[in-house]
Amino acid sequence: MARQLALLLPFAAVLVACGSDGSPVSGAPSATASSTIAAATATGGSIPSEGARTAGGATPTVSGGTAGSATASPGASSTPGVAASAATSPAVVGPRRVIDLLRVPVGDGKVSTSARAGYVWRCGGGAGGPGGGASVKGPWFNSDGTYNATAKAIVDGAIGWPSSFTASRSGSSRILTGNALPNHVTGRFPIQPSDDAYQYDRNPNFISQQTLAVTLPADPQVAAQASCVSPPFVAVLASGSVVFDALDALNRDAGAWETQDRCAGHPQRTGQYHYHTVTACVADSDSGHSALLGWAVDGFGLFGVRGERGETLTNDNLDACHGHAHEVEWDGRQVTMYHYHATYEYPYTISCYRGTPARLPATGGGAPPPRP
Repeated sequence: MARQLALLLPFAAVLVACGSDGSPVSGAPSATASSTIAAATATGGSIPSEGARTAGGATPTVSGGTAGSATASPGASSTPGVAASAATSPAVVGPRRVIDLLRVPVGDGKVSTSARAGYVWRCGGGAGGPGGGASVKGPWFNSDGTYNATAKAIVDGAIGWPSSFTASRSGSSRILTGNALPNHVTGRFPIQPSDDAYQYDRNPNFISQQTLAVTLPADPQVAAQASCVSPPFVAVLASGSVVFDALDALNRDAGAWETQDRCAGHPQRTGQYHYHTVTACVADSDSGHSALLGWAVDGFGLFGVRGERGETLTNDNLDACHGHAHEVEWDGRQVTMYHYHATYEYPYTISCYRGTPARLPATGGGAPPPRP
């Protein structure tokens, strides 16, 4: 039976209005020194169900306000690199625009050779590698170049994993280590023939633990020029798993084409579980500015979909790399700095780097952990 999915929705059918309070939410997660996030088999949290439908049949929409308040005066903080971040990332002011989640524009082919809003600047401009991707266009695609983000098939299952993840600060470095298994449940992979998702995407890969060992600048600085993104991943989330860019192996919009589990994730050919879009399985704050969800590989924070006043952001509010600068909580301090945001529209998260990306190890796979 066809099921509807809220992979992009921690809530359904809501028009988010701009709030009046521009202050960040207190108590949002921060990357404090020696913080450890580890779970054996997390089953709690707000996870969309496999049969989730839009509440009341209403059209689900999200709105973005202008980002004028993102401008911060240089020198607002003594943190190294922070003033430069604000100075080199002026506010991106766009009109108030509503994203209709029943008609999200498909990002197929939106790959650039330089920083460009609404595109992914992938190094070399090429696809992500051989194989992969959905084999059949799902019925959630509309005829006008959009897709219904609430109607995608979900991969069945609720499998727990022995996740291990640590984020710690040592001097000027932030060190992320773990086995790359998520601290939340996943679908059952490979996708089973009995799963309705199988008729669109026959992902044959098993989830397997990886060696995650990344050292990032704890106080990143904006580079003189933006740079392209490249495999294996663009960010590490607090769940212990990673974020890939918005494209599948055929340069199509992975969020539109590929089927994922209830947490918006799935494995690639070496078994690495990953997300392409925002996941509802990493806790965000309930109001005001979104919480820190994880860290880009250039060290800057990746936050959720809401801006300073609690408004739901769109591409119009962010720069070409999908970020902007204003005051946020960072390692327990309030600082004005550049940071990235997730959005409900392509390219969903980081589309190029404003800082200097860390050198990442090749994705190596590993022995599968014991299966339930």
